[in-house]
Amino acid sequence: MDELQAVRELFPETPPPDARVTTQARRRATGAARLRPPRLRWALPGLGLVAAATAVALAVGSTGGGPTRPAPTSSLPLDGKAVFLAAAEKAEKQPMGGYWHSDQISGQSYLLKGGYAVIGAHSETFEWTSAAEGGGGRFYGRDLPMRPATPEDEAVWRRAGAPTSVRVMSNGHPMTYTRKAGRWQEDKGGRKSGGRFLVGRGEGLTLQEVLRLPTDPETLTKRFLTSSSRRRSGGPPGPGNPVPAPVSNAYQLVLAANLLGSAPLPPKVRAGVMRALVARPGVHTIETATDALGRQGVALAVDQPSWGWRPGPDGKLVKKDDGYRTQEQLIFDKRTGALLAEQSVLLTPGGEYGSRKPGFVIDYLLLRSSGWTDRKPSPPSALPFR
Repeated sequence: MDELQAVRELFPETPPPDARVTTQARRRATGAARLRPPRLRWALPGLGLVAAATAVALAVGSTGGGPTRPAPTSSLPLDGKAVFLAAAEKAEKQPMGGYWHSDQISGQSYLLKGGYAVIGAHSETFEWTSAAEGGGGRFYGRDLPMRPATPEDEAVWRRAGAPTSVRVMSNGHPMTYTRKAGRWQEDKGGRKSGGRFLVGRGEGLTLQEVLRLPTDPETLTKRFLTSSSRRRSGGPPGPGNPVPAPVSNAYQLVLAANLLGSAPLPPKVRAGVMRALVARPGVHTIETATDALGRQGVALAVDQPSWGWRPGPDGKLVKKDDGYRTQEQLIFDKRTGALLAEQSVLLTPGGEYGSRKPGFVIDYLLLRSSGWTDRKPSPPSALPFR
């Protein structure tokens, strides 16, 4: 591509650090609106860990930002796209290894009556899977401490006495978040796994099948980014053979985050997904965006409308204008093309976010590290945030 050649020298070759990895689970919801299913914190069988739903702002708390508030974003239709395509080219060159692993952090912030926001529903998962069938795997999870969402929120939190726990309402359920970090706990059920990976929305593929995935953007779009359900045969549509339903541009970013974060896609497949996304109508690029860990990268973004579908008193979905607009972002490392984060940020303040500025992070999924390694990985002891 000519535009790749034009920016190739901006990004010198640098080998990725050891133990880089993506993650398995995604959350969020349908397409045209901000209808989201409950966002679950990690839960390991028998450990009694609590599922925390996506916050619906009620009385005590509502969803909100991230620890570092990015500056208001602006799209760069030409230069930003060239930077992104250069990152996609880098993604084609990343090495493979014997063990696939991922370190994923999810969080969302809650607006409190005291006038500040905290990050709650905050958890970290770490998993690895052997490339060889029966080679084993591990899955770990831990709760992360509640913390003020931004430096400005921290100042208000300290003036309020620096409380070590907060009580919020999340999707109609009371939740308490504290400043105490949880210990890593292991789900031992996957110890005999290996050689099989969940791809996209749950296709269990062997490593050989993953390696044979298509690389061209059009085919990848049709298979992974276009339909919310897949036809089970070539016959006529029916209950057992549903017609694929279209999805919105924003939800395509969510699907792509799930795809890129859930399986060891070959480098050329990952690059193909990135090129498929940047070609979608309604998707624009942001040359520099910042995630909750303070990492900067090039982003793909879709602006969301102010209205969304919400459950009514009878359980049926009703259209509601929330008074604010959001933007869905995927942030990629410019040097390697690795996915760094998926996040929803405030685009136009209003409604429950009337006091917040554009760029306020509503919720996020971070890939602390992701990729292949030749040694059996282990979860990090250090917390991701101070």
